[in-house]
Amino acid sequence: MSAPPQFKAPSTEELQELLPAYDVLSFIAKGGMGAVYKAHQKSLERNVAIKILPREFGEDQDFRKRFEDEAKAMAKLNHPNLISVYDFGEVDHMLYIVMEFVDGKSFHESFHGRAIEEKEVVILVTGICEGLAHAHEAGILHRDIKPANILLDSKNRPKIGDFGLARLTEETEGEGIIYGTPDYIAPEVIKNPGAVDTRSDVFSTGVILYELLTGKLPEKRYIPASQIEDVDPRFDKIVRRATHPSPMLRFANGEAMASDLKTLQDALDNQITGIAPTQPAGITSPVAVATQPPVPATESQAPAPEASLPAPAAAPEVQINIGTNWSLLRNLVIIVVLLAAIFGMYRAYQWQKKENANQQVKQQRLDDQAKAEERQRLLDEKRNRERLAALKASQPKPVPVAPEPEPETPLEALERLKPSLTTGEARTEYPPGTLIRGNSRFFLIEQELSWQRASSFAEDYGGHLAICLNEGEQKWLSSKVPDNTTIWLGGGATGRSAWGWVDGSPWTVRAPSLSTGNTATLSNLGSI
Repeated sequence: MSAPPQFKAPSTEELQELLPAYDVLSFIAKGGMGAVYKAHQKSLERNVAIKILPREFGEDQDFRKRFEDEAKAMAKLNHPNLISVYDFGEVDHMLYIVMEFVDGKSFHESFHGRAIEEKEVVILVTGICEGLAHAHEAGILHRDIKPANILLDSKNRPKIGDFGLARLTEETEGEGIIYGTPDYIAPEVIKNPGAVDTRSDVFSTGVILYELLTGKLPEKRYIPASQIEDVDPRFDKIVRRATHPSPMLRFANGEAMASDLKTLQDALDNQITGIAPTQPAGITSPVAVATQPPVPATESQAPAPEASLPAPAAAPEVQINIGTNWSLLRNLVIIVVLLAAIFGMYRAYQWQKKENANQQVKQQRLDDQAKAEERQRLLDEKRNRERLAALKASQPKPVPVAPEPEPETPLEALERLKPSLTTGEARTEYPPGTLIRGNSRFFLIEQELSWQRASSFAEDYGGHLAICLNEGEQKWLSSKVPDNTTIWLGGGATGRSAWGWVDGSPWTVRAPSLSTGNTATLSNLGSI
């Protein structure tokens, strides 16, 4: 159901009469989904937040049932990064929920439009992931993770709140209903609201991670955070995996993302700083001095006139304390070594930054070329159909006959069969040219596409990119690939030196080198 167009929130005095067990202290905020107040629970002597929903919601029996189920489920959650739910009920036909009061600002108020220090970012986002992991383990999705729904408490801990859009993960979705906020919603939810799961919350968290690192939302043409701000490039891999367009290649849940963030946090905390050994102060060393012995200068002993100085004698060995000079030399050596290391790291960083930019440009060119070729192909097909139609119209037809239908192309057959392929019905017919191996069916699309476009195309027709579970399948499938051609496989890098298939099957064939990319292809020669 939609929110009422206008909601007149009760005043603090009116709410006080309706809820005598609480001292209603102040009004906090109002939105389309209700109003929030700060109150004091008399029985337990603690401050709480009370959210009042419009009467229209209370009149909807289906909504009331969902509200009660969600409130009970959330009340079972107990985690330092989640806003606790204490009670719920109804007064004057208005549903209400009593929650933990957090005396702090939201992420949106605290960080909007500015990048913050990377060590603070990793701590904050790890807390968000751990809170989500606790909710996911209990079978609860948030569905609307965004900066406005995350508060900072007095200890600077993130607290996830406003589970107003939360649903139990086993609950059936209403058809066509999309939950979430556009800048943070996962792409599969926009396309199919029923596809939402724990990985949808992970996507939203990845967007927040990128925004905290750069002060900006990720653009349609993705630019790594390390190319915008001076942050550790290892953040780029975590952001890219969390916000991967394919849910199958994302972190499975908040716990998995928190694990990678903790590993990075340990690496940032344990960065090695070079320290040279020091020489104890007061160490002396014999030094030959080729001048006259030093004469102590005191107030009671003035220097002798130059004429009365004795002739120079053989230079004796004297003990001079050089502890201070050794410290200076040690510090100079440390500085030189650190400068050399910093310069080397800077050169490597600049090279990697340039290489990433080149890869982005190259990929964009390939995508633009594929789009242009697709537009040209469609235009050529249209022109051919128009020429054929004009030719037929110009030929004399003494006897009207019904035109014979044009032969159905494999792609047209695929489009005709799309409903049966995507709805899960028994599949008894496949497009011409379909290859069969065991219980699997393979269909080759002979046009150049990026991996993402090819994967989306396959999912639109109820399938996925081809996978090779063993070397036999790899050899068989490569024999079907046209000469001098490579095809996309439904596999990609899932971590450092780790690969996986899009259907969750383990990678048992020889893994390719990561230096060649993070998605898999198969050539007619059989190499991945």
